Amino acid sequence: MIEDIHQGRSMTRHQRLSLPQRSARTRAMPQTPQRARIAAVMRARPVRGPSSTIYSTQVSRETVVLDKQLPPRPAPAQLSPTDTKAATASPSRQSTETKHKHTPHPHKKKHRFQRFRLRTVARWLLLLVIIASAGYMAIDTYRTNSELKHRIQELSGVASTGVAVTDEQRQQAEGTDEATVHSESLDTYRVSPELPRIITIEKIGVKARIFQMGVHRDGSMQAPVGIYDAGWYIGSARPGTDGAAVIDAHSSGPTKQGLFGRLDELDAGDVVDVELGDGSHIRYRVTDKQAVPKDTVDMKKLLSVKAPAVQGLNLITCSGKWVKSQSTYSNRTIVYTEKIE
Repeated sequence: MIEDIHQGRSMTRHQRLSLPQRSARTRAMPQTPQRARIAAVMRARPVRGPSSTIYSTQVSRETVVLDKQLPPRPAPAQLSPTDTKAATASPSRQSTETKHKHTPHPHKKKHRFQRFRLRTVARWLLLLVIIASAGYMAIDTYRTNSELKHRIQELSGVASTGVAVTDEQRQQAEGTDEATVHSESLDTYRVSPELPRIITIEKIGVKARIFQMGVHRDGSMQAPVGIYDAGWYIGSARPGTDGAAVIDAHSSGPTKQGLFGRLDELDAGDVVDVELGDGSHIRYRVTDKQAVPKDTVDMKKLLSVKAPAVQGLNLITCSGKWVKSQSTYSNRTIVYTEKIE
């Protein structure tokens, strides 16, 4: 067969060298029906020409197929009794089993629907909680702002000098005026020649009018109505005389930082300037500072000069945390100074 195929056709060098051995081997192999069919097909193929390498390659591949020993056919698989019963079952029964296999159970479908409904309800509840929380916060903010605005309007008749209809109104009005004090107001502000008029602390950006302050009926020291004004306590020494003068101011208002909001930034050696009504200036140097609870303020120490100084100026303001029930802060920051000779 190889010789018939090889006639008038070009072959590779390897094929020409190995052709005798393969021909002998092919003739020595027993003829089988499969090999006979392959040989007949090969003889019936048309000749493409002496330069057909594709045909030579196909011949070489099919010759190798002839040389190989065909594997034995696998024996039919043995079916188990269960498989045999399933194979011999009627078509209607098989279709019924297939239908039951792929169709979900009614109870499972019901449980799946219930879980979906629960998840939907939970999402809606969460959304309602978020909306309710946001609404509550908005209403609370609106009410707080309205009350503050109403309070400021009620106290609008209270003058910055501390003059009020009643002491209760005066006390409630303290620290509610957040109006900015312009330089023209500082220039036109007038007091008696011996009284303090302007306080200046360059380090913390303080320059403000000084008003005269007394005490409330409950014994507490008065404070300015405006958060950008300072108050000289008339029960303390007058600046320029022996003893300690006491000046207070607010650290903050309802929404803004007050005149003494940075009072705790003062350190020993910083300078405080007080201008009197006659235009003269008195300078003080910081010696100490402390923050104490408001109920433990030592008034005797506040009204005293730290030895060996003879004249001094002590500054006080609110600090700490806001106590809503008392409408004030929990602590007081105090800065002690002495006169620079």
